[in-house]
This record gives sequence, C-alpha cells and structure tokens, in this order.
Amino acid sequence: MGGKMDRSWCAAYRAACSVLRPNDFVLAPIGSWPRFPCRVSFYSGPFALGDATVLLLHKGRITFLAKSVLSEIVRGWHCIYAGDVFVVLAAKARPSFSLSRALHEIHMLPVRNYLRSRRIKKLPGTIYFVHVPKTGGTSMWQMLRRTFPSNVYYSDIQAFLAHPPVAGEYDLVGLHFMASPALPLMRSGDWLIGMLRSPTERFLSGIVHARRPHEDPATFTAAMRAMREMTVPDFLLTEVGRIEARLQLVILGGDHRQPLACQSDEEMLQRAADLLHRPSTLFAPSDQSDQFNRLLSHLFAFRPRRLGSLNVNARSAYSSHAEEFDRARPAIERENSHEQRLYEVVRASFAERVP
Repeated sequence: MGGKMDRSWCAAYRAACSVLRPNDFVLAPIGSWPRFPCRVSFYSGPFALGDATVLLLHKGRITFLAKSVLSEIVRGWHCIYAGDVFVVLAAKARPSFSLSRALHEIHMLPVRNYLRSRRIKKLPGTIYFVHVPKTGGTSMWQMLRRTFPSNVYYSDIQAFLAHPPVAGEYDLVGLHFMASPALPLMRSGDWLIGMLRSPTERFLSGIVHARRPHEDPATFTAAMRAMREMTVPDFLLTEVGRIEARLQLVILGGDHRQPLACQSDEEMLQRAADLLHRPSTLFAPSDQSDQFNRLLSHLFAFRPRRLGSLNVNARSAYSSHAEEFDRARPAIERENSHEQRLYEVVRASFAERVP
C-alpha cells in the first residue's frame, strides 16, 4: 500500500517484520503499510481470525474481533510487542521485540482490563457514552475510561451489531456512531450521555481535522476523504456531506434500521428531543464540559479529573480555509437548521440539570 504512518504504526510494523516468516499470514487494520514479507489481509470492520498466524491488533478496534476469540489469543498466543496503539501477537512462540517487561505490561493493561471487565466493574449500571466527533468527546472519554477501567469503545457500528456488549459487563461503553442500536440494550440504572457542539462550528472543525497534512487518508471514512479532497460547497452537494452537516441530529435522532434518506429531519429532531427528555439521558453543550464533568462526578461518585485538550485543531489551521468557510456558512446553516434546534434543546435540558 505504501505511504505515511505515524510512529505507533511504524513501531508495530517493525516489530511484526522482525519475526515474520515467508509462510506467515498477517491480519492488520487497513492503512498505508509498507509491503509485508508474507501474505496479509487488512481489516476495516469485524473480522474472523481464519488461518492467520500473526495479528496486528489496533487497541482502538479491539471490538472488531469477537471477545471470546481475543481471550483465547491472549491466553494462547505469543505477544511479540505491545505499544500505545498496537499489540502484535503470533500463534507460535517468536522472539519478543525489544521492550522492557514493565512497559509491555503497561501497554497490555487495557487489553487485560477489557477481557476481565465484569470482574473489575464498579457501578450497578452502565454508562453509554455517545462520542460525537469534534465535540470535545475524546477528552471526556479519556477522563471517564481512566475512572472506570471496565470499559469498551466501539468505533464502528458494524462491530457493535456483531459483538454487542452483554448486560452488566461494563461500567462504560463508548459509541462513535448513532445511539439507536444501544437503546434496546439499556436496563434500569443505565445512562446515555454525551456532548453536542454548535452545529456549524462542529462541521467546520471536522473539515479542518480531515485536512490535517499528517493524517493517513487510507484510514479515513468516505466522508473524511471527501472533506479532505473537496471544497465545502461541493461536499455539501453530496449525500455524505449532507449527513456530516447534520451529524449530531443523525446520531441522536437517527434510526440505524432505516436508510437515512427515508428519515426526515423533523422526524429525527422529534426522536432526539424525546430521548433527551428521558431521566437517564444527559447531554451537555461542549462549551460547558467542565460543568458536565462535575455533574457526572456527582452522579457516579468519582473525584473529577481535569479534562485534557486532546485531538484539538490548532487555531492557525483555520486561517488557510477562512475565505472558503465564510462563503460556505449560509449553505451550511440552511442544511443544519434542524440540528441548530436540537442544540438549543440540549442547552435548555442541560441548564435544568446543572445545580
């Protein structure tokens, strides 16, 4: 495939290649990898192990593999390398890539916690955290996952549908897609939480994020590639562009069982508003994340941690797009008018919850 990889991907590639044999079969996430010296298959969603002999497991995509299968792999396979992002495992014993044992165990801890999630659970219920892109959700998620080690994050709706969380298995479940598939799983004592952002600013932030030069487009969704390659007005004329401009409305009010083209904005707004008025649903405006943090600490009895600034676009990154963005604002705001109404509902409902 070839191309640019960040340091974590490069480290995993070097670790795997240090022990690969010509008859190996590698499973790796799709990306701009250099050539592997053996057979390889790339996963972009749920996958089966098949006859693979080496697995490059991206920890952010741990749910792509059935949990029972991963448990057998961790128990029976040899760990070659564990880093911030990847764990590299081989079916047969190989020399470990140079790494101190203590550092290895630190990097393996999220995987071990995932596999023993029920044993380390603290809360009587489960918090379902809806991570809407470019709303400050990464910072909030990282704070919550450090507080509740019994957690799982689903970056892909197909992984959630293929390997859904079992009731009572986690304190914290992250969802990087629409909320509707989680709703039938929720029981008494469970919560649905998240943050929304001023719609036009969220949309433009997503454009800037997709255009960051160091990002690897091979790992992008179709929408992110279009945001990177097209002007904003042209992007808004596409189906993925219209969805991106109304993404918060889709995430809270969309029904994953129906094509989005069959769901009107008014219908989605009504479903989202009904959801927000449930006693066990709590969403906050992203500019009130500190108040949200304090409220969550009170609800779930933990000491609030300071929220970091993670995955944030630099202010200077907007300057080269300023003229394009200014011209596009009227079209964006026509497209996201129902989402603007939803955002006002979130602001009002959160104001009622804040002491």
